[in-house]
Amino acid sequence: DLIFDTVTEDNPTHNSKIHRLSPTHLLLTSGIAGDSRTLALAFRRVVASWTHQNYGEVITTRELASEVGKVRHSIGLRPGARVLGVIGLLIGLDENEQNDDFPITVRMYRSF
Repeated sequence: DLIFDTVTEDNPTHNSKIHRLSPTHLLLTSGIAGDSRTLALAFRRVVASWTHQNYGEVITTRELASEVGKVRHSIGLRPGARVLGVIGLLIGLDENEQNDDFPITVRMYRSF
């Protein structure tokens, strides 16, 4: 949480390309600014929906990337819609209950 706070608060010039999705997830984007915001909004909706449906459980980074992949695919299938002109890098911190030495695992997924 401290790492994500410093990334988004200490460097305000880069906030338009760094989106904080939840306390454990960041999205770094490159491309059209409006499409970046659309992609971040899709991620935030999935996080909020997941948390609400699963009684407050935190979504894992892998599950979030999978769900947003479905959202991006559905956007491209709408009649008259264009593919989003943005690349995103999802960074998340997941709990690792199997490893006592390192209880948190950092995961990254790229979204085209």
